[in-house]
Amino acid sequence: MQQLDDFLIEYGLSESCICAEETIGNFGRQIVNGLKGEASLKMLPSYLSPFSEIVYGKPFAVADAGGSNLRCAVATYEKSGCVIKSLYTTRMPAIDRKMTAEQFYSSVARSMRSALNIADDIGFCFSYPVEMDDSVDGKLINFTKEIKVIGADGKYVGCSLLEAVAKHDSRKRRIAILNDTVATLLGGLSIDLRKRYDDYIGFIYGTGVNACYIEDVEGICAPLGNYKYTSMIINIEAGNFDGLKRGIIDIELDEHTENYGAYPLEKMISGRYLGEIIIRALVEATRNKVIASDLLAENVKDFSTRTVNAFLGGEMNNLYSKFHSDTDVKSAKSICFSVIKRAAKIAAIVLASIILHRAKDNRKEFAIIVEGTTFFKMEGLIGYIEGYLSAFLSNKDIKFTFIGGDNLNFAGAMRAVMQLK
Repeated sequence: MQQLDDFLIEYGLSESCICAEETIGNFGRQIVNGLKGEASLKMLPSYLSPFSEIVYGKPFAVADAGGSNLRCAVATYEKSGCVIKSLYTTRMPAIDRKMTAEQFYSSVARSMRSALNIADDIGFCFSYPVEMDDSVDGKLINFTKEIKVIGADGKYVGCSLLEAVAKHDSRKRRIAILNDTVATLLGGLSIDLRKRYDDYIGFIYGTGVNACYIEDVEGICAPLGNYKYTSMIINIEAGNFDGLKRGIIDIELDEHTENYGAYPLEKMISGRYLGEIIIRALVEATRNKVIASDLLAENVKDFSTRTVNAFLGGEMNNLYSKFHSDTDVKSAKSICFSVIKRAAKIAAIVLASIILHRAKDNRKEFAIIVEGTTFFKMEGLIGYIEGYLSAFLSNKDIKFTFIGGDNLNFAGAMRAVMQLK
């Protein structure tokens, strides 16, 4: 086991390689500085209030452009909650091949056709960094999560989609753009939480990783325009945090990504990259004779995070078959769980940093509204995150609760359109 532990530390894959106290302090400072535009955390204003009025009975066309899938539907708020109809799910455009901006938005418009036949106004949940303004539209900063679109950066997302829709449809429409993390928070605030909390955080842990929170407008340095509310949801773009010590494998993986050098935190922990980090670690462990397996460098793209998760859950799949003995399987799983623990510690650092930033105003009970398959399904992840976060807050007299729900992004996208003038 000493050989295994030494390997994990040498390659930066042990959670012990991440100093929690130092990183929480750094992240907290970047929250403050990012609101001034002076940090790797983009701290993007959403121009959306967390507590606006709900419009009941009106249908809205909603779309959720995630890291893996594009989902489209018709959404309506009824007294019973958010009602979803005409749901259509497809692969996210430009995930497997390069597209021009026009091709990308035309593809999204085609996928929304059924919903647009029923509803006029559009809520577009968009899981990529956008510089928003008070029109609740904004300019794309860049695509992440290996989406390959040429010529979209710097252009308004909502206007681009409306132009694509207008090629086949002359109806007058309004559109609101919001990040998926913001949509999760807005959607979560729309469900019956049964109790009121002092504050709320939105957290995405799926293909990508991000967080948002509610900031008083006095703390926001960006131009507010015609924004009329006293608080606003801020999209942190947490995946771009640059204050983590990366290991050898993290750096190698980054060199093979579409957006080299950007979003280093996301590349260390998100579902899009976690499986590849683990396979790269197992290949290196084989090369260093820590384990015996048939894994080679050319195998790093052969196994998804889902395949790794199934292996950890006991499935004797094609990854399991690569190891020479039960002892090697056990050691391989130890490596996998070490990478997952490191990811969980980093996720908990993000959440603790936000909570401590907001707890300065004597807030004691926090609801963390969560979306993301990786968070809910990755073996051991939830327990590790809860454990680390509890430890980080243990002497602060602060409580937190994780809350999930169905179709939170659709509900949040609806809430965004309702705030349009």
